[in-house]
Amino acid sequence: MEKTIRASVIGLTKTKRELLDYDYGNYQWWMMFGINNGILSAFRAFKGYKQERLTYREYPLPLQSRFIKDWFRTRDTKLTKDWIKMPNSRKKGVGLWLPLKFHRPLPKKYILKDSFLVRKRDKYYVHFCIEIPEQEHYVPRTMIGIDCGLKNPVTLVDLESRSTLFLG
Repeated sequence: MEKTIRASVIGLTKTKRELLDYDYGNYQWWMMFGINNGILSAFRAFKGYKQERLTYREYPLPLQSRFIKDWFRTRDTKLTKDWIKMPNSRKKGVGLWLPLKFHRPLPKKYILKDSFLVRKRDKYYVHFCIEIPEQEHYVPRTMIGIDCGLKNPVTLVDLESRSTLFLG
């Protein structure tokens, strides 16, 4: 089962906000007009790969799972415990560590898929697309029939051996 879990980017410093705005703005220029102002090749690769029809709107910045799956960490800090390292064109090789606040908790077992950085009203959000592995179905070995009647309050029948047990 696939699910999207949203996390807010909190506690941005002025420098981190400027670096995020720079990459986010350059990605918008690349998607709409094809003008490359120095964005990373990982972001450029998404044009035509995942986006089929281009219109003049704001596009979320793609975060490929092969990059961010190892960069999502839990640290015990005063600000938050969840952090993610984002690639940045001005800090190549170093990236930005961003603090996250999840809107709902992550499940215990999940597989991280391609995710997106979204800007809404000067706030940044990371939409994590995850796949939750389905549990295997339980197959019972035997079946038992239960009758809650009036004379005998509980009657159990093993359907394989046909043995009956009257409880009550």
